[in-house]
Formats: sequence, C-alpha cells, structure tokens
Amino acid sequence: MSSKVSIIAPVYNVDRYLDNCIQSIINQTYHNWELIIVDDGSTDNSPLLCDLYKGHDQIVVIHQKNGGLSNARNTGISKSSGDYLYFVDSDDTIEPNTIEDHVRMMDKYNLDIALSDVYIVSDDGKKRPCSKGRYKENVVLLGEDYLAKRISEQDYFIMVYLGMYKSSFIKSNNFYFCDGIVHEDEEWSPKVLIKAQRIMYSSKCYYNYIQHEQSITKSSNKIKNLICTFYICDVLEKFFLSTPLSNEENRKLYLDMLARLYMSMSCCGEVPNEYYKKFDKRFPQKYAYLERTKKQVALYSLNIHLYRYIRKFIDRINHIR
Repeated sequence: MSSKVSIIAPVYNVDRYLDNCIQSIINQTYHNWELIIVDDGSTDNSPLLCDLYKGHDQIVVIHQKNGGLSNARNTGISKSSGDYLYFVDSDDTIEPNTIEDHVRMMDKYNLDIALSDVYIVSDDGKKRPCSKGRYKENVVLLGEDYLAKRISEQDYFIMVYLGMYKSSFIKSNNFYFCDGIVHEDEEWSPKVLIKAQRIMYSSKCYYNYIQHEQSITKSSNKIKNLICTFYICDVLEKFFLSTPLSNEENRKLYLDMLARLYMSMSCCGEVPNEYYKKFDKRFPQKYAYLERTKKQVALYSLNIHLYRYIRKFIDRINHIR
C-alpha cells in the first residue's frame, strides 16, 4: 500500500484564496492523502467555504476558536493519520506533482524530511524561486550538517512548508508548534532540522507562496513581533547550547544565525523607545562567528538605529532586484 500523506491547512479569514488552495490539493497526481482543514475562528466566509468540502471523503474539516497559526497546525498534527505530514497555508497553492515527488523521495531514501524550494508569486502573477539553489541535491544528509551549510551560505529559509516530514519523527520528538507566538517557524524549523538523521533537498519549486497584504503568516503587531522574537532567541539559545552535536563548528554557525536574528529585531518597525532599551548588545557580540556577521555586529553595537536604517535600505534594494 502506498504511503499516506496528511496535508494540514490552517484557515483564518482567507475566503478570497481558499478555494484555489484546496483545488490545488484535490488535483494532485498522488492520491493517497487526507486534507485536514482547521478553521481557526474565521470571521469572514471561510467557515462556509470549508463546509462545502465536508462531503469529500479525503477531507476533514475542523472548526475551532481562534488560537493562532501554531494552535491550528497542532490540531492538524494531532488529528493526522498519515505516514507523512505536509503543511500548506490556505492562501497559497501547490504544484500538481508536489505530493507525488515528495513521497517518492521519502519512500526511496527513508527520510525524516524531504525539502524543496518555493516560488514567490507577486501580485502580477510572476514567479521567482526563493532559494539561490546552490546546495547539493539528491544526497542524504545529517540534518545538523544541512542546516549549518545553508546558514554558512546565507541561503537558509525557515518556512515549514518547504518540507514533507515523517509523522513518527515529528510526533515521537514532540515537535509541536509553540502556541501564542508569531514567527513560529523560526522557533520550530531549526530544532526539527537539527534532530533529523536523514534529510534530502531538491531545488525544484513546488510551493506557491502568494504575496498579498492579508497573508496568514503576516502580523502587523510590531510590538508582538518584537516580544516573540526575544522569546524565540531565548528558546533557541538554550536549545543550541544544550543539544549534543557531531560537529562543534555547526553549533557556532547556529549561534551566528541567532546573532543575526537578534539584530533583525531592530527592523520590526516603529515601536516605543522603551522596547529598544531592552536590546542587549552583548548578545550578538557573544555569538557572531562569520566575518560578515561580525561586521554587522560592529555597526549594530555602534548605533542600533543606524544599523536599522541601513538594513532596511539594503532589504529594499534587494526586493527591487
């Protein structure tokens, strides 16, 4: 019997995009899947649209009080019955061969995680790959080595929908998402990757991330963004320092990534100065390892506001490109 895939799709106020997402799953070339739709207390027409699919024998619809993206994903994991897990944000779509190709990788190489790339889809429908696509393909790797290499090449992305995951690996390690925070993928993905024994990467793009203002993964609460990132840095610091690794060089690279994440908080937007006073310049100074990170830390230590201005300017130039 072919492996079963549980596709988990949290839903919150995405009635404009929901049908496209679900149809992209129904139209998969691989057929042994279940779709678990978790309506997270939507206040638009999303609940009604979800219920239109209740009659589909491969679709489970769950309505719950609003608990956030992490809570909705955790509900999906708990209700899943598949051999593999795949996450989809309900305002995005996936290519027709997404599930088939990922299952082939998982089955053939007995993987914990099969990773791939994502298309960024702009308002005018143009697609561009998210990754630089420079990493080894079709090679089974230790998760901690894969993560370290991607960090060293500045080509690391944390989105959970970049992978298919062995269900037993996720559940046996209690890898549930942290409730009540935003940027939950930044807290979840590094821990999952580091614990994985068998990972494979393909540069093919299967996931279509649709850019729009109401994206489910966006948060306009700048203070909450800041507070949650402080929390994530604290959690990951403890995890990186306490987890046994096969290579201590990898630990230095993880902490270097954390230094850059910490500095990125200064770009969360206009927030009261009292929050900027919470920044500890010693944190990135302590963990900067790569030369380019050390240069950023030097500017950050000199003047956080200047660092923020230059960082946002560079990001704007890169976006235009």
